[in-house]
Amino acid sequence: MLTFICYPKCTTCQKAKALLDSYHAQYETRDIKTDNPSYDELKTWLALSELPVKKFFNTSGQLYKSMGLKDKLPSMSEDECLRLLATDGMLVKRPLLVDEYGAMVGFNPAAWEKEMLELERLQELKEMADKSPYKVRAVETIGGKVAVQKGEIPLFNSAEFVLGYANHIKRVLGCRKIAVDKIMFEEKFFDLSSGLIEETAQKLIGSGFNFAIFGDFSYYEGKPFNDFICESNKSGHLYFTIDDIEALKKLGDC
Repeated sequence: MLTFICYPKCTTCQKAKALLDSYHAQYETRDIKTDNPSYDELKTWLALSELPVKKFFNTSGQLYKSMGLKDKLPSMSEDECLRLLATDGMLVKRPLLVDEYGAMVGFNPAAWEKEMLELERLQELKEMADKSPYKVRAVETIGGKVAVQKGEIPLFNSAEFVLGYANHIKRVLGCRKIAVDKIMFEEKFFDLSSGLIEETAQKLIGSGFNFAIFGDFSYYEGKPFNDFICESNKSGHLYFTIDDIEALKKLGDC
């Protein structure tokens, strides 16, 4: 469940709430002034956000200015900053959108809208998986844990969504090695002229994932695509395999 942490009188928070409501997002609302984030919560959110702790300060707030924190923060440790933030919710940048997988600090409309779209697609994926006999499973291999996703319908329609899915799997199952059924990808991914498969490979590699797509690629007769498969399989980052067994072997060895 999403938690929307805000100051109700703040116009920026009101705009963020309007965006959440426009996507019919399900969330709990928390008043940052009357229900101040604790030290432990802030520490967790900091890790989830992957931001420096200074980004959690409400630098435009009166309290921040009256305490002269602009000059004090550079010499404070991360732990000292977190303990200070926990003393008063008005020191914390708002709004925040958090769940067990991530934390967004401050309202960036484009970033929040992107998050809503990703959550919609992930919900589609979850609903499909719940109805399907094939669910995501984690398999222990010599080289570490590998997530295996079989499928029935194409859901991946962009490189961004594939990366979002991979990050979701990393958060939920702790896997950076992922094998996915070819059926999950729209056919345009396997048309090199679209640039989608190259973009997907770049995004996955750049984010530290080892990925395998398993299925029947034998009917792709064009030399460029087959050359791409050969080069990818040599790279150790993106594999094309005939089935999930071969995918597990490849990912387990890398």
